[in-house]
Amino acid sequence: MQNYKKTIVILVGIIAVIAVGFVLQQLAFVLPHLILAVFLGNIFNPMIDWMRKYKIPLPIIIVLILFIVAASLIGVAYALYLGATSIGANAPEYGQRFTELFNGLSEYLTRSSQKLYGKSVAFNWNSLIDIEKLSSMVYVVAGSFVGVFGDLVLVLLFLVFVLAEARIFRLKICKAFTSDNASKTLKVINRIDRDVRQYMLSKLLINTINGAANWLILVAFGVDFALFSAVLAFLLNFIPNIGTFISLGFPIIVVLLQFDSTSTIIIIISLLVLVEFLIGNVLEPRIMGRSLNLSPLVVLVSLIFWGWLWGGWGMIMAVPITSVLKIVLQNIESMEPIALLMSETHRPQSIKNSDVSEA
Repeated sequence: MQNYKKTIVILVGIIAVIAVGFVLQQLAFVLPHLILAVFLGNIFNPMIDWMRKYKIPLPIIIVLILFIVAASLIGVAYALYLGATSIGANAPEYGQRFTELFNGLSEYLTRSSQKLYGKSVAFNWNSLIDIEKLSSMVYVVAGSFVGVFGDLVLVLLFLVFVLAEARIFRLKICKAFTSDNASKTLKVINRIDRDVRQYMLSKLLINTINGAANWLILVAFGVDFALFSAVLAFLLNFIPNIGTFISLGFPIIVVLLQFDSTSTIIIIISLLVLVEFLIGNVLEPRIMGRSLNLSPLVVLVSLIFWGWLWGGWGMIMAVPITSVLKIVLQNIESMEPIALLMSETHRPQSIKNSDVSEA
């Protein structure tokens, strides 16, 4: 009988997970924007508290924050648009360079095969890579980034409601629950606010440094599309692990096609890789530490899952969303083992009593 109950619970759990996944996928047109607005509102909470101390009206604070967010997102979108336009204009020239590069590589491999095997082996790159479409593919990818920012109005609309509600949300919790339950709920919410804010602000700082360093290197050597590459580095490094390799790919391809000097190519690529290494292995651990305490495997799985569910936005928000889920699970007694498995260390971080008093 006991085994029968366990089987029923497992089946119900599986059905519930599938149902939640279906709902999340059906709401993909609106839910990522709402979650992004919540994360953005969380970042600005300390700023709101500081301005409220000086008796600044909440509507003025909201308008100021909306202006900052809109100006930042529009600036990024405009930089991507200029880069995509420039790539489209230079597509024929770079297509020709692609052809020359692969033809030269094909001739080299053919000569090498003659020396090694005593007979020539033809390498037909056209069967593997459609040279004429490569530049247009980059243009389409760049355009898709710009298209993401077309949802800016929806994000800003949600942000207005998030900012307006944030100031009284905790008061509602205190009124809605008993003293003990309200205290525990506030601990969880404050812990989520603190960890997510630390992660988002740290990533903003680190990615800004990364983008600026990439831009300085590329501009110093006169590499084409320097601003576009820098903005890509800034955006893609919000995607842990995977984003770093993707952000390096574009400028490296441009450098290989633009320069004939082997030494110049090696220097530029070495500097780009060195910057990524120093930021990823020295600067980022010092700034972020183990703020979210998530297992690398859990991070990878969350990237795959949220990326499949919501595309690019899902991959960007995968880590903070998973962190929120872990914090909630570790405060449900029956779910604590799952939270422990999701942690990077052997035990989840405990919630401090001081979290209750956080705004």
